[in-house]
Amino acid sequence: MRVLIPGFGVTSKIFSEFKKKTRCIIIDNPHSYSEFLKLWKKTVKTDEPIDIFGWSLGSIFALKLTLENRFNIKTLFLTGATARFLCKDNYKGGVKRETLLLMKDLIKKHHRVVMYNFFMSFLKDIKNSNKIVKTLMDNLPSKKRLLSGLEELERIDLLEEISNLRIPLKIIQGEDDKITPIGGAEEIIKRSIGSILEKKKGNHALFFEYPGFLEREWLVWTS
Repeated sequence: MRVLIPGFGVTSKIFSEFKKKTRCIIIDNPHSYSEFLKLWKKTVKTDEPIDIFGWSLGSIFALKLTLENRFNIKTLFLTGATARFLCKDNYKGGVKRETLLLMKDLIKKHHRVVMYNFFMSFLKDIKNSNKIVKTLMDNLPSKKRLLSGLEELERIDLLEEISNLRIPLKIIQGEDDKITPIGGAEEIIKRSIGSILEKKKGNHALFFEYPGFLEREWLVWTS
């Protein structure tokens, strides 16, 4: 069974083609880890081996779930990958805490404007970007749920636990990713055993920068 965990603020409705090609289940728009677990238990009703694809915030949830050994997870495949979202302790793979705190403050005041600018920051140069962003904005989570997602990005730090990962992991990361910089993916690879990193010219949304590419790569990885 294949399961996709999307990123922050993202609806499953933009993945209709991806879902059709990979026959995956999508955990739709989780923003706290506890909410994610509830959605997982409600959606993934099987004892079959599970292949997980995580994007951005979804990559953190995918790693945390796997490290907790809760389910029969066979492989991990990540993009926009990070195990620690914030810069600290000389870690270069995240964003400054001040940037995250500013985003939280702005979401409290103007969440729709903030999220529109957030989506456009990594989708603006993509074909049909206006259509994708409209779908995202039409299905935007509540202000409360968006703030929960940012709090998880601030709180969860799995970097020191990555050495305990014991399943096959592949990451395909954009070299110009501004949301989850390439250094975060490199740190995961450096700390895990037998994992693979493929760098791709692009930003945070390789799904749409290279249509069909991630679907094919995931199917090969899970075969």
